[in-house]
Amino acid sequence: MYDFLIVKGNEAHNIISQDFKKIINIVEKAYIAHYNGNTVNPNTYSLKFPKKPNVRINALPAYIGGNINLAGIKWVSSFPENIKQGIPRASAVLLLNDFDTGYPIACLESSIISAARTAASAVIGAFVLNNHEKHVNQITFIGNGVMAKYIFDFFIGDGWNFDQINLYDTNIIYSQNFMKYIQKRSTIKTVVHKNFGVSCVESDLVVLATTANKPYIYDKNVFKNNALILNISLRDICPEIIYNNINVVDDVQHCLNALTSTHLAYLKYGNHDFISATIGKLLVNKEKIIIKKQQLSIYSPFGMGMLDVAVGAYIYQTIRKADGGVLIKDFFMNTQSDNFD
Repeated sequence: MYDFLIVKGNEAHNIISQDFKKIINIVEKAYIAHYNGNTVNPNTYSLKFPKKPNVRINALPAYIGGNINLAGIKWVSSFPENIKQGIPRASAVLLLNDFDTGYPIACLESSIISAARTAASAVIGAFVLNNHEKHVNQITFIGNGVMAKYIFDFFIGDGWNFDQINLYDTNIIYSQNFMKYIQKRSTIKTVVHKNFGVSCVESDLVVLATTANKPYIYDKNVFKNNALILNISLRDICPEIIYNNINVVDDVQHCLNALTSTHLAYLKYGNHDFISATIGKLLVNKEKIIIKKQQLSIYSPFGMGMLDVAVGAYIYQTIRKADGGVLIKDFFMNTQSDNFD
């Protein structure tokens, strides 16, 4: 009980990449647990800095019951300027706590876990809102960084197929590198676009994975196919488009925060009637709420700490069974309530 395990990023990555379907299944079960009231997931707390308005460090505490029965907190930073130094925008750690004693049992490098649970959430949302089909003619990735690559990997790992992949990023080098990444892993026709609108116009599925901190998509006609939009970066779409189309979120109260597109729509119109359902409800009831092509359907998963705890718990248990990680014996000094020596 008093030991403490350190799990490095490469160990987490190796476990995740061995079975993408397993991670998707864990995230799906976590959403169902949340819908059934078997989680505790407070709002994310953002630490912001007056002299660095475009950065933040978020704390995501959570508990998930059932077979997992662990609490935890993810501490994740977003420093967009990092990319100019050749390092990732986001970094994170995840602490897991034993539910019986409250003692921390592990610290896991969590940028990998965070990316994996986000990618799994995206694929789950796409499947549910694409009427339980794993094919679209064209998919577009807006924002071609690390997150987009994880989402692509999870789509392919889950057995999806596409006739064409479109790529757009304000930095075309990212798109070119992403295309090379895709071509090493598939034979899908991949096109790099220099124009945002052109990349989306024929797409059935659009993945927004940018670092945008305010809306830049104001014209619904960009999506002439009435695409399914995975609003992963959360802030790209203007409130008018959000309000007048079909919206699915992971948790209503969570998404109405932090000046996300859904939050801006709520602030502008004074209600959240535009939210059709949560992903947990659709998974539990196996509902198909979308009449394809009649409206935009937008999936906006704010990102919940209980997903990190669920995926982290799986990695922790797998590492322990394999005697991996760095185990620190007797990490805690006082193990008796009356020890004052």
